[in-house]
Amino acid sequence: DKLIKAMAQYRLGDCLIRLKQYEEAPDVLRRAIKAAPNDDFLLQAMFKLGQAYSLSGEYDKAIKNYKTALAKEFDEKRIPRIKLELATNLRLDGKLSEAIKWYDNIIEEHKRTDASARSYFALGEIQEYIVDDLKKAKENYDLVRSEFSSSLIAPIAQQRSDNIRTLQELQDD
Repeated sequence: DKLIKAMAQYRLGDCLIRLKQYEEAPDVLRRAIKAAPNDDFLLQAMFKLGQAYSLSGEYDKAIKNYKTALAKEFDEKRIPRIKLELATNLRLDGKLSEAIKWYDNIIEEHKRTDASARSYFALGEIQEYIVDDLKKAKENYDLVRSEFSSSLIAPIAQQRSDNIRTLQELQDD
């Protein structure tokens, strides 16, 4: 059965990722993609392949994979997550301006979602650690909670915002 074979490859790839055997996972996931019985399965396997590439440090391959998946994706609910992974890999690959454009795109086109909250968080990290603009970093961290309060990243963003506020108060004193 084609579906069972494809699913077995997909799950094996997922297990390899969970076991942190990132170099082995892409080969297995590519076999799952080749055996995909339908477009929905194919796109889920492509997303997982992008994760495997990213975790193994092959950001250029992850970026290419996510761009291909984004062009083929038909489920509106999955698009923000693909865009977020694309932006994250661009950032990790040192393509900061392109990553920022994707984060801004997510914030603009997918308001009040976990992906937009995570985009604000990523922009906060960029401002804090790369640009060294704590004021803008705090503004972005503060927007996370208002964007999507139930995001798992919201408490971390709140803590970072509080830390920046405390630092600024100490500097003022």
